[in-house]
Amino acid sequence: MATNHFLEDAPPMWWISCSEPDGPDADIMSGQLHLGHQHCFLNEIVDYDIAKQSSRDNDGLILAGMGFLILAALFLNAIVVFGWSWKFWLAVGFCGFFSVVSLIEASQIAPVTQYDLHIYLVDDATLAFSSADLEDVSRLVEVLEDAVTLNGMADGRVMGPEQNATSEHTWTTDRAA
Repeated sequence: MATNHFLEDAPPMWWISCSEPDGPDADIMSGQLHLGHQHCFLNEIVDYDIAKQSSRDNDGLILAGMGFLILAALFLNAIVVFGWSWKFWLAVGFCGFFSVVSLIEASQIAPVTQYDLHIYLVDDATLAFSSADLEDVSRLVEVLEDAVTLNGMADGRVMGPEQNATSEHTWTTDRAA
């Protein structure tokens, strides 16, 4: 019998697992941060940055609107210049209507916002995480801020090649929101 996967809850986008959640040394900072199939220990996080990307997926509607407008102009030109039958005015009306409707629809599409996080680790590895859910990203940023603060990297200093000879990056604590 087939199972319906649409009724099952989706797994979380990220979570934290503790090695010994009930032990005497239970500390959230000794746990692992899981970002889908990627994971790292929280005490390995050096820094992170966040970027907000907004886009509107209206290219197809604008292209269709402009195409119908050009088609309407071609029919109008054929009627006026070449003396085509008056019945082609109907084609001009339909193409003009579809053009206007497409352009109005394209102007009313709301932007889609995506937040991209890059998490930098002690060994110069980078974890990437993207989500459109601001609430989920805000909770993850709080965890990352705690991890960076407890790991001693949030005091405004820059860790460059002079502090870490194997580093290709210059780490800063600047946050872009």
